[in-house]
Amino acid sequence: MIEENTITTKTTPDLTPDDVILRLKILAKEKEYVRRKLAITAKKLAATAVKLAITAKEKEDVRRKLAVTAAKLATTATKLAVTAEEKETVRRKLVVTAAKLATTAEEKEDVRRKLAVTAEEKEDVRRKLVITAQELKNAYETLEKKVFDRTKSLEMARAKEEAILLSIGDGLMATDEKGNVIFINKTAEKILNKKNMEVVGKIFSEVVVLVDDKGIPILLENHPTKMALLNKATPITGVPIYFNLYKDKKIFPVSIIATPVILNDKVIGTIKVFRDVTYEREIDKAKTEFVSLASHQLRTPLSTVSWYAEMLLTEDMGGLNKKQKKYLNAVYFSNKRMVELVNALLDVSSLELGTFVIEPELIDVFKFTEDIINEQKPQMDDIFKKYVKKLTSKFESIAKQILN
Repeated sequence: MIEENTITTKTTPDLTPDDVILRLKILAKEKEYVRRKLAITAKKLAATAVKLAITAKEKEDVRRKLAVTAAKLATTATKLAVTAEEKETVRRKLVVTAAKLATTAEEKEDVRRKLAVTAEEKEDVRRKLVITAQELKNAYETLEKKVFDRTKSLEMARAKEEAILLSIGDGLMATDEKGNVIFINKTAEKILNKKNMEVVGKIFSEVVVLVDDKGIPILLENHPTKMALLNKATPITGVPIYFNLYKDKKIFPVSIIATPVILNDKVIGTIKVFRDVTYEREIDKAKTEFVSLASHQLRTPLSTVSWYAEMLLTEDMGGLNKKQKKYLNAVYFSNKRMVELVNALLDVSSLELGTFVIEPELIDVFKFTEDIINEQKPQMDDIFKKYVKKLTSKFESIAKQILN
């Protein structure tokens, strides 16, 4: 209504101020009327809200009482259910007891029958035990015979092995993991000049004392047996080692091989094989002396050849053409190489005899290499010619195949 009047006022510009004032008064009266109606309505709503609040409170009290009553009823129902279950359990127990009482008589009869059967089974078991005892007796006798035969064969094998070890041509010594001697064969007894019973149980270093060329004892850690015990290796002496036998106070060379005995990756002892190499050393010495003597004897004719070749090259005996000089140079340098080879043999002999003296000298490596190449040049030329000839013949055959 206010909006209509406002619109009318705006859209009717022909109204007079009095008309406008009159209309505003009417509009004010209408608004006051509406306000009063709204106030009355608000009071009614407030009264209604109070009533509704009281009603809600009453309903909440009723709800709470109903909840308490429901809880009590649930408890009573639970108790009644438990009582029913207990009664059912008692009933079932009574049924089971009745069934047990009914079956007791049958069980007694079954027990009587079982006892009768048990007596028969006992008799069967007794008879089976008698048979089993006889079978065990027979098996024991058979096993005892087998063990006896096996023991006898093992004793024979052991005796055979001991006979083999005792008959080995080289000296043999066995030690345990601590280095104590547990066995030596007959050859070792002869070499050491000691009996097996004298050395068994003794430490190996007391039985065999190793010394060098000057008679000085070798350190224990360098002893082949000690090395075998510690390193699990097989030390083999390349050069015979001297050792001293204190009974006869003799020193002679021996060749020694010491090997560890390993079981489950653990050294449980050693085996040492040794032999007297005095004869071999004498042969080596004679051979060295022979090489030394032969080398000295060879130097004389080689020196003569070198001297005459040098005289011819210097043309003291007359002139030479180029081809003669070429071949004579080859003879001269080959002879020179032969002299150097003889000198090397003499050096080797001096090394073995212990009289070698090292005298180093400077050499021209390129000149030395060139001399060797020149010396081998004739053989290289022959090989080259043969290779070229083979290659040429091969190419000719391939060319013929292609042309055909």
